[in-house]
Parts: sequence; C-alpha cells; structure tokens
Amino acid sequence: MECISFLQNTRPFISLPKVTLIQICSRLELKKYPQHSFIFKKGEPSHNTLYIVFKGLAEVIVSMENQDIGVSYRKPGDFFGETVFLSGNTYPASVKAVEDLHCFSLDKETFEDLCVKHPCFAKHFSHILSERMRSVYQELVMNQTYEVSGLETNLFRHSLKEMMSTPVATCYENEKVQKIAETMKNKNISSIVVLDNDDRYLGIISEKDLVGKCLTACMPPASWPTAKEVMDAHPIELSPEASFHQGLLAMTKNKCKHVLITENDELKGIVSMGDMVRFRSMGAFSIIDEIESQNSLEGLRALKPQVDNVLKALVSEKAPPVEICELITEYKDRITRKIIELCEQEMFKEGLGYPPADYCWLTLGSGGRKEQLLTMDQNNAVIFDNISSEKNGFVKDYFLRLAGKVVQGIEKSGNAKFKGDIAAHDARWCNSLDGWEQIVNKWAHDLNSGEVTLITNFLDFRPVYGRKKLADKLKMLAMSALSKPEMLQLMLQEEVNSEIPTKLFKRVLISQDVHNTHDFEINLRTQACMHVVRCIRILSLKEGIAETSTLKRLQQLMKKGVLPREDAEYIEAAYQSLVVFRLKSNLDKLKEGKEPDDLIRTSRLSKMQYLALKEALIAVSQLQSFTKSVF
Repeated sequence: MECISFLQNTRPFISLPKVTLIQICSRLELKKYPQHSFIFKKGEPSHNTLYIVFKGLAEVIVSMENQDIGVSYRKPGDFFGETVFLSGNTYPASVKAVEDLHCFSLDKETFEDLCVKHPCFAKHFSHILSERMRSVYQELVMNQTYEVSGLETNLFRHSLKEMMSTPVATCYENEKVQKIAETMKNKNISSIVVLDNDDRYLGIISEKDLVGKCLTACMPPASWPTAKEVMDAHPIELSPEASFHQGLLAMTKNKCKHVLITENDELKGIVSMGDMVRFRSMGAFSIIDEIESQNSLEGLRALKPQVDNVLKALVSEKAPPVEICELITEYKDRITRKIIELCEQEMFKEGLGYPPADYCWLTLGSGGRKEQLLTMDQNNAVIFDNISSEKNGFVKDYFLRLAGKVVQGIEKSGNAKFKGDIAAHDARWCNSLDGWEQIVNKWAHDLNSGEVTLITNFLDFRPVYGRKKLADKLKMLAMSALSKPEMLQLMLQEEVNSEIPTKLFKRVLISQDVHNTHDFEINLRTQACMHVVRCIRILSLKEGIAETSTLKRLQQLMKKGVLPREDAEYIEAAYQSLVVFRLKSNLDKLKEGKEPDDLIRTSRLSKMQYLALKEALIAVSQLQSFTKSVF
C-alpha cells in the first residue's frame, strides 16, 4: 500500500488508474544505497532502469577539469537515469547517495508498456524522447554514404552564398523595358532586379517576362511598359545560408530559374539556374530540362536512373527527409505532366481532338501528400468541368480514354506501377465536378467501412495538371462532407484494427549480435509510416485542416493546440527516422539489383539502428493511443 500511495502522489504516475498502479507496484523493485555510495558512475553501460527516489537524497556529479562537481539533486518523487534509460548509451554523469537512499527501479519493458497504453504518461517524457529521436536521426544520416555517378559527392552541403552572383544587376521601377532589354543583352544576363526610388527591391524581370509580356503583345517599342508593370512582384527569396538542395527544390517547385538571396530585407545576391548548373559537373537541373525536351515515353524512361541518382545524392548529403520527398515528388509531377501532354497530342493525332472541357489531373495517396520515394503505386483521378447532360457521356469517354493512355504511359516510363484500385482510367475515378459531388455525398451518407481506404486515399488528393480551380472546389466539397464525426470514427476503426509491431521489440537488446536474437521482417510503409499518416489525417480532418502533407498537417495541429509542441516534435522526429529507414532500405535493395519494397529485416540492423527503430515504433503507438483518446 505504501508503494501505491507514493505513486499516486508522483508525476506522471498520478494520472494512471489505480489498477494500473497496482500492476506497476508488482513490477517495481525497492533498492537501498548507503550514504556516499554510487548508484552508477560516469561511463558505465546503461542499467536499463529508471530510478525513482522514494526516500533520501541523491546528487548528480559531472567531471570538469579533473574535478568532480555536483550539479543537481534528486529528492523523493524525482527521477534519474532517464536519459540513458531511453538511449541505451553509457552514463554521461555519476549519481551518488548524499544520505541513505531508497529508490524504486522501473524496468524498461514496463516503462514502454506504460508509454504505449497511456499517452498522458508518455507526455511527461516527450521532450526527452523527442531529443533522443532527433539524435538518432542524426546518427542514421551521418552513417549513410552512397556512390553517386555524375554528382559531386558534397554538392548538396554547399550554401547558396557560395554560388550567388553579386553585386546584382538592377533597374528602377519606372525604366522602360526597352532599356532593360539592352542592359540584359550587354551584360549577358538573364534577369534583372527592380528597385524603387529608395533602392528597395520590388521584384524581378526575367527573359520569360520580356517575351511573354512585351514581344508577344506585338506593341511598338515606344509603347512598351515600365519595369514595374512587367516584373514578377513575388520572386522566390532564400537566405545566404540556404543549401543547394533548398535552392534546387525552390526552383523546381515554383518553375522559376532565379532565386533572390536576401537577409534582413536586404538584397545580397541572386542565384540563377545557370549558376547552380555551373557550380557542379552535371547539374540536377539538366534532368528538368531533359524532362521538358522529351517527346516519347522511352525518353522519359531513360531519365529514371538520373532521378534516382539525385535521390541518392540527397540522402548521402544528409538532406532532411521532408525535402527529399518534396523534391522527388516535384520530379515525378513534371514527368506526369509531360506524359499527359504527350498523350493529349496522341489523342489529337488519332482524330479525337483536344480535351472537350477544362479538367484537372489529380494525384492521390503518397503523391498527394508529397511523400513519394522509390516505391510508388499509381493513385490518380480526373475531374472535369460540368457540361450539359447530353454531352456528358461523350466527354467522360474522352477523358477515360486519355486517362488510359496516361496511366499506361506512367507505368511504361518506370515511375509508378498500376495495381488496380485507384486510377483515372477507371470510370469511378473520372467524373465531372457534379459527379464527384454526388460520389462524395454518397460516401458520407452510406458510411461503408469497406470503402474507408479508398476515401482516405482520395482525401489526400492534389492537383498536378490542368485547372487547379476544379481541384479547389472539390477539396471544399470533400472536406465538408467527409469530416463528419461518423466518418472519422470509421477511419479511426480502420487505424486501430491495424496493429503496430511494437510487441516484436519487447525483448531488451543486450547482445551486440542482433542476428542471433532478433530476426523478423517489417514493412516500414504499411506497418509504421502509414499509422502516422492515418492518425494525423484523422486529427486534421477533425480540425478542418485542408493541408495534405503529413508533417505540414502535424505543424497545423501544433499551432491549433491539438498537440503540444514537445509531442509534435517527438512524432515528427520519429516519422523522419522511419522515412530515413525506408530510404536506406530501398536504396540498399537497388544497389543489390532488387526491387524496392519497403521491407526491412531486423537482422541487418546495427544495435543503434535496432533501438532507433524500436523507439520510433513506440512513438507511433503513442500517437495511435492519443488519437483514440480524442474520440
């Protein structure tokens, strides 16, 4: 009874039900340490034990300049040993009994069970866990190297200030573009920054602006507009310390060839696509140019190894997983758009004409979330503008035929496989705006649990080609109809019915040789990452968050106060570590000449990797428990 009474007044045990406290007390061991004795010393291996002071006083001692210094004390109700308890490393400091000390010791397996089953308990340690996961991620990427042909080995580590042009060529807002064009020709430059009368930058004029807004207008030079009328008033800006891959992502994502380098609202320089290409022996941008110049599916297929090389370089150069996913998604989007253009031309050559109505090509699932890696199934759909009922059949037949060519083209290009569930050449996934509204309303009304997977994949849709306004209208309809409590309960039920493989890790790893103690296979996508995706999606729909990216949804949940910052950071760190595991595993499969499949065998992991995967899965399990508690 004394143990239960103590725990009922000790955080975070105070939040646990009494029946759980009784079970914990049966697992706790009361240990006694005489005055001046050490519980553990700096450099000792982890005891895999969390110490809870019951009686007495303990002192934490660190060694500085050959001198032992007491830095803090632990009184009844306090913990110690938690950092190493969570990491499995050696103790960074010593703990000594100032007076006779009585401690309860909590074993690692019991602690993990409490974290999985009681999110309120785990929350108390979330900051420690978050820092641990971040350090694990750093260790994972620092140990990763890949040979990448055609790419400089340290390319992505360089900052933009190393390649920017300065001083920047400028003009004033009232100057006529005829003079600006002469300046660009004389200086052999492709852009010029526009300043106001106080020398503050307002925008940028590129060759594209001159051609698109002046030459094609067929106006005489005397009536050409001023710089301010022609410039792009919203240029992309990055800091001097931004990395090469951040500049690459910004240009690729925004379809531009120039980035302004600014700091504290001051123009420092400019980086063009040419600057980045010249900075390296074979620019990643060459892939973009080659995508745009292709006129066949065979040509696009031949580019796939180059895209994979960029992925390897990003991993090798320690780029953040979220940026890796976004950049690879941008490449895939460009390839998809090119395939659609080629298929439209093919339809015209066959005498079927160009699209008879405005339409939008949607990517769903991981593509919609911008979380594509090496393994990717086709998940896509088509939405076309409302037309008269008598023409609806003809128009839908046209888009179904076009979609069939595109789906086949994407597969032939080697960028995604079609497995038959969600694809635009299926009549269910090719509809007018009115047709989609009827489907969405039917999903919301019928509440068919068998369609939940299809619905959740659909909810992550994102426009890739065509009229974005159609996708925006559909997003509003879908968010309104499919975020009802009854639908969210179905989604939650699908999530909790899928078990997270934390039980496989219950045995504490002691031996350095994991090959003899743990050998099982985990699908990192379906058994780990997708749990995070589904839980965050459910919470986001409940809050009316329209964002599709998992980590951006997570940030929005944090801003809304649904998840505390420390919990959100912990989940983010765990998710990014899982993405790194997926990348490493799939790249290793490619290196061995195998097909990437997201499967990982624990017997191939080092001790550090094994513990990292274990802790990441525990974090995912905590998120699942939290999501259940919200409903």
